[in-house]
Amino acid sequence: MKYFLILTTLIFSLYNCSEPEQKPAVKEPTTAADDINIGKQLFLNNNCNGCHGDTGLGDGPAGQALNPKPRVFKDIYAYRKGHSEDQITAMLEFGLEGSPMKGYPHLNVEQRRHIAKYVVWLQKQP
Repeated sequence: MKYFLILTTLIFSLYNCSEPEQKPAVKEPTTAADDINIGKQLFLNNNCNGCHGDTGLGDGPAGQALNPKPRVFKDIYAYRKGHSEDQITAMLEFGLEGSPMKGYPHLNVEQRRHIAKYVVWLQKQP
């Protein structure tokens, strides 16, 4: 009987034993400068500067032939869908209907947010 209890306890313990909980990987925090640098890289890699120019003045080589002209980032009153980081992030997914501004649904929300942070940063540059 004693062995039966030990064996039962052991089997019960093994049956109810579970793997230790895996904590999700903690993402290293980034600084604002890191976010802007990542956004700049994505801006360049996705050829946003082709229309908007390197500094967001709407003077990119491809933008010269567009009508309407590409957005000048500093003119915050000209944004049709808003000029905040959240509004720009949302607009980047689908683009602007009725304009040459296409969407970037192939970028994930984090990548679009980095580009938006860079655009907001460019808005504030002298």
